[in-house]
Amino acid sequence: MKLKRTKFAALALTALMAVGATSLVASADGTTVAATTSGTNTTTVASVAVTFYATSTDLTNDMVTYTVSYTDGTDDLTVNLEHAATLTTTTAATCTADGVLTATYKVTLDSNTWTATTTVAIPKTGHTKNDSDVYEVKTAPTCTTSGVYVYTYTCTVCGSVYTQEVEVPATGHDYDFSGDYTYYALSSDNVTVDSSSTAISANIYASGVATGSSISGLQVAKTNSDGSPVITDTTQAATYYKVYTCANGCGVKAAVEVTIPASTVSYIVIVGESGLNDATITSYIKAGTKFESESQLPDNDDIELANCTVDGSITIAYYDSNGVALQGTKKITITAHHMEQKVAVFSSQSDMNMCTVKLDSSGNLVVTNNSCYLTVTYVEQVECTAANCPLTTTCSAKYEKDPNVSTNYISVDYLNSVDNCSDKVVSTETKTAAPSGSHSVLGAAKDDIAALVKSEGTDLTYEDLSSLISKGTTTISGTEYAYADYVKLSADTSTCTTGGTVTVTYICTIDKVNTAATETITVYAKGHDMKYIVTNYVDATCEADGGYDVVYACVRDNCGYVDTSVATQSYTLARLAHTNELSTSGGHPVNGSDGDSNDYTDTLNQKIYLELSGSKVVDINGYLTKDSTITIADVTDSTSPVTGNDGWVRIGVSTDDTLAVYARAYTLCTTCTGTPHRVYITPASAGYDSGENESTTGSIKVTVDAINKQDSDGAGGYVTLTATYVVNSGITKTVVPATSTFAYYTSESAYTARLQSNTTGTSTDPDADVKNGLTLDSDGVYRYYLSDVFASSFTGVVSYDGGLFFIADGLVDTSASGLCLYGGVWYYVSLGQVQTQYTGLVQYDGAWFFVSSGILDTTKNGLVTYDGAQFLVAAGQVLTSYNGLWQYSSTIGGDDNWYFIAAGQVVDYSGIVMYDGAFFVVVDGVLDTSNNGTVEYDGATFNVVAGQLYDQVA
Repeated sequence: MKLKRTKFAALALTALMAVGATSLVASADGTTVAATTSGTNTTTVASVAVTFYATSTDLTNDMVTYTVSYTDGTDDLTVNLEHAATLTTTTAATCTADGVLTATYKVTLDSNTWTATTTVAIPKTGHTKNDSDVYEVKTAPTCTTSGVYVYTYTCTVCGSVYTQEVEVPATGHDYDFSGDYTYYALSSDNVTVDSSSTAISANIYASGVATGSSISGLQVAKTNSDGSPVITDTTQAATYYKVYTCANGCGVKAAVEVTIPASTVSYIVIVGESGLNDATITSYIKAGTKFESESQLPDNDDIELANCTVDGSITIAYYDSNGVALQGTKKITITAHHMEQKVAVFSSQSDMNMCTVKLDSSGNLVVTNNSCYLTVTYVEQVECTAANCPLTTTCSAKYEKDPNVSTNYISVDYLNSVDNCSDKVVSTETKTAAPSGSHSVLGAAKDDIAALVKSEGTDLTYEDLSSLISKGTTTISGTEYAYADYVKLSADTSTCTTGGTVTVTYICTIDKVNTAATETITVYAKGHDMKYIVTNYVDATCEADGGYDVVYACVRDNCGYVDTSVATQSYTLARLAHTNELSTSGGHPVNGSDGDSNDYTDTLNQKIYLELSGSKVVDINGYLTKDSTITIADVTDSTSPVTGNDGWVRIGVSTDDTLAVYARAYTLCTTCTGTPHRVYITPASAGYDSGENESTTGSIKVTVDAINKQDSDGAGGYVTLTATYVVNSGITKTVVPATSTFAYYTSESAYTARLQSNTTGTSTDPDADVKNGLTLDSDGVYRYYLSDVFASSFTGVVSYDGGLFFIADGLVDTSASGLCLYGGVWYYVSLGQVQTQYTGLVQYDGAWFFVSSGILDTTKNGLVTYDGAQFLVAAGQVLTSYNGLWQYSSTIGGDDNWYFIAAGQVVDYSGIVMYDGAFFVVVDGVLDTSNNGTVEYDGATFNVVAGQLYDQVA
């Protein structure tokens, strides 16, 4: 048989299968079956096997669901089939055994038929029991657990006898609420119990039904003669319980709650007391005293004890409206306590008078500070007033305020300095009372301002108000009050042409600090205030004239109006004299060499500088020797020796001016900002410029420090000279010497021979190409030479190109900085060069010194300005150890003012300072000698005379 799988599958999907529980195999007639798919590929197998599996049954509807599987030899196909089967009962079911049901299924495909048969079990029916009450008790039920009964039955179908266990529910408790019971209670429920009885637990019932609640700790209640429970306090409600025992014998208790309402109390009577102060209780809490209720009894803390540290008690009895005493009495404990009274204790009578003390409704002490600015510190003190209080008494010399509770009247105990040793202090606490009083306005000032505003109307200006306040005064209780101290104006917003508003602030006349009131006042345009004023002012200096212009303009701040119809007038301020110039009348130029009248002088400056010039020294047969001295008395030359002839004197010994070197002395102006003005000192004995600058201080001296004669070729000779100044007796000067080295020839013949042999250059000077002194070499290094030889061992200060330099080992010592000492002179040096242009303070070794033109000036005394501040200098050093007032005397160039000095510096301070045991008023660091009046200091008022504080006035 040939079978297409697709067709078979389609048929299988629509088939219904018979019931069955066993799988069976159904075969065709044994012919070969060729299976094809979609008509393209055909597979031939020997047979087709179909397997049926019963997967579910529905006997009610005669339905069985099968799974059918078959194979064509290459793959398997499983299809679910559902069909009504033919059912045949083979064996009927009984009470105890299953029956058998046979199900037959047949399917035909392409004239081939497959048949499947299976059996399905028919469930047994079970016995049909008869009515029976015959049973045996296997487990008896209790009050709380179920039991088990075993019943015997006979089947009405098969007649068999059998047994079945049946669960029987718990019986539950059995209480006879109409029977016997016992009274139980909790001691806390106002019922007297037998404390020796065993406490029990019970389930609570109401109306014979369990409430689901229980109670524990019940004890047997004591009973009255009538058998009722004893109520501890009949004035209070009470609760007790009727307790029943389960009749089943399980011992479980049932409790029924009974509540007894409180008896009506008409009044109470004190029937006893203990531990109270008998001296104070008789009047209000003695035995026999009647009260309407306990709430009328005195508070615990109002009852005075015999001993404040030991409890006391009172006993009360209760009575009804008929005067019959109710059951029981009550003992009330009076706990130990002090009879407390709160007082405020102040440190001064003024503090006490300033404050109000009260008790509020809660008994708290309330201290009100009636001051408007002072904070008062006080002690809240709790005292015990009990007569027998064991506390130790304390003595006080302070000021108390004791508030009376009933009237809030303040009774004041002025203790002053008398010891009060009656206080028994329980506790203290320091507190503060903030100011709460109102500020006070200076009424006279306010009234005068109001009157001014009214009278001036639209003509009122800011100046009107300012004038009134600055000048106004009033006297109150003999004390004068200046308006300016208590009335302040805001900034002026009006101008010459527009009005504005001003805020007037009134300062409290009590605290003198806080604002008591303010008001805003409208002011009107003030108009221009025209005056001749100075503008473009330039100070005259010692180097140039000054000057200024005068214009007609408004002098009010921030106006700037100038009347251009009035011509501007210009004025010149004549140049000031240099510090080494007597006057400017001679009209001298800056170099002072015109030969006019004797206006320049060397006597005004404290420092004299020396200078050497020239190229060679030609001696007379070796006249000069080491350490020999040449003074100007040795020289009689009057011919101009070098270019710029001011003050030069010849110091060589040759008669030929060109074969010598020259020296001069000069002073420098200390106020010049540029190159300092020089005044040369011309020795009179030299006969040089005899009409001007003749020395009145001393004379020039030149010393030979080193000398070396020329060699056989006339070369290599040199001499080192130091020029200094010999000051006349009685005159104090600081001298800055000069040292230089020159070519040296022992005689004119030696010089001439050297001149004739010199063929190295075009100059007729044999030393034209010889290096002497500080020289810049081709490698950019400055070296110090002596007659063309590098002086590698030379150390000293030398002149070069108008400056002074420190030389060490023949080279400029660039490591030399700060103050450096050489030849008894301290120089201010930077990178090896003396800072001759600097005058001011410099720091050295932790101290500060005054330098003038690069040299320490030990003659300087007074105040020196540095970096915006002023410092006190003595003998050229800042006195950092000085503190206090110091007078800058005019004898040392000062203004005779007293300055406030701290660590050597003038302090920009305003206030009161102490000096030499007295106190003084200082304003901006200067003693205010114009201050005459009074001043507030350290909470007191003092008289002031010429800036010094004297006696205290308040």
